[in-house]
Amino acid sequence: MSSIELAENYINSLKEGDINSFFSFLSDTVIWNQPGSNSLSGKYFGKESVEKLLSEFMRRSQGTFSITDIFSIKENHGLIKIELKFYAKNDFHSIDMLGTDILRISKGKIQEVWLYSNDQESEDQFWA
Repeated sequence: MSSIELAENYINSLKEGDINSFFSFLSDTVIWNQPGSNSLSGKYFGKESVEKLLSEFMRRSQGTFSITDIFSIKENHGLIKIELKFYAKNDFHSIDMLGTDILRISKGKIQEVWLYSNDQESEDQFWA
């Protein structure tokens, strides 16, 4: 499987809510870089820590966190860029924004993930 195919399968599994498939694309030692200055921001090391983070996303969004659109997936010198749109809401706030994910793939697995939001301040307020 090419890096582009792996990235497509990874992001589509998250969009479809297929969490088992989603995690199958991550290295056991994946590094997840969660942006911003909220209580969920920071580096997460390993699949278990990423699983806890995504569980917290679902808890804080009352189960609504989702990828709603995937616009493009491009590769450049071993890195993959995914342009997407994501959504989440709770009793107090909602977010519906564009984002960019950068993936470093090696040995057939995602080794590192960097996330970027188009409106980090709003995302920080949501996850606070």
